[in-house]
Amino acid sequence: MTRLIEFLIAAAMVVVLFLVIALFLPAKRVVWHDIETNRPANTVYDVVNGFHHFKDWNPLLNYDSKMKVDFSEDKKALGATLTYDSSKSMIGSGKWTLAEQDPGKKVVYKLESSSIGSNKTMVFTIEPVVAKSKNVTVNTKNLRVTQTYTVDYGWNLFGRFAGMYVNRNVGDEMKSGLQKLNALLITIPKYDYSLHTEPFTVSEVPAQNVLVVPTEAKRANNEVIVAMTNQMGWVKKVMDANGLVSAGPMRIVTTEYTSSAYSFDIVVPVRKASSVATVKTPAAAEGGAPVETAPEPVVAATEKLDIRVEGPVKAEFYPAIKTINTGYTGSAQSLVMVRDMVRAYAVANGYVPTDRAFEEYLGSVDSQNEIDSQFKVYWPIK
Repeated sequence: MTRLIEFLIAAAMVVVLFLVIALFLPAKRVVWHDIETNRPANTVYDVVNGFHHFKDWNPLLNYDSKMKVDFSEDKKALGATLTYDSSKSMIGSGKWTLAEQDPGKKVVYKLESSSIGSNKTMVFTIEPVVAKSKNVTVNTKNLRVTQTYTVDYGWNLFGRFAGMYVNRNVGDEMKSGLQKLNALLITIPKYDYSLHTEPFTVSEVPAQNVLVVPTEAKRANNEVIVAMTNQMGWVKKVMDANGLVSAGPMRIVTTEYTSSAYSFDIVVPVRKASSVATVKTPAAAEGGAPVETAPEPVVAATEKLDIRVEGPVKAEFYPAIKTINTGYTGSAQSLVMVRDMVRAYAVANGYVPTDRAFEEYLGSVDSQNEIDSQFKVYWPIK
């Protein structure tokens, strides 16, 4: 009997000790980790805003290859959701909801999971890195991306004890995710596409018959113009000999762009003079948001033409391709920057660029370096 009483007293002391410790443990846990990047704020924001790059900054989907995962139709809209259900008990089921958007500054997700706790949030904040030099505070060119996880345990005393390990469990996942995020950001060109005044559009360039002329010139304005003019002479000769007319603007497809030389393909869409089938262009999207549209009016081809070629000209049939594109007004000398903007926008928003970028010249070859020259810049995507 004495031993039983001693056991009950010891058990009561353990319970009291548990309660006392639990009452002094935090009812709310906050874990944060950060990285620095030299990519523009809007690029970082577009990557973490939504679920199109979720696997690139969160390891959750890597834990169970058989996990059932569902996304809402629009992965970037406010209120977008990701739900998951795993047979593995350590993962369980849950839901992420895109709860708040502050472009270029902050993204907030609300979390639901089988782990203890409530009011769970995951927040990304983007802010300049501030440095002090001789007691003067200055902003550097880098940004700090901070990921913060918050969970409430309230009066759930077991939850408060569980909170002692949240930094190791959730915190380690956050550090791993931020490393993956940084690796992705490094692959994105540094140009700030938010400064570009024309909208970025997702569209399909229809199948076309084209004449292609590989070209190389010294990287000097006059040299490039002379090379293009000479090669277009061959194109015109082939078109006239085969009864062809233009089926769209001339394209320049960049092969290599170095400090001393520029190699590219001149691509001219063509059709027989009797061909009249065209693709009409819907209205462009407002606000720069990507939408499915057709390109500028061009003639679509259904089969390869039999074309007799001369000199350096080649006749090819290009199938339809999906692209991200934008308009640009200015000198052709800045097209390399616009191409990188298109690529940066594509990657940040979850598209996968493929092949080579190209531009449609909407004006004459001779005027390409004028400040009011017009182009349309494309990058093929999957």
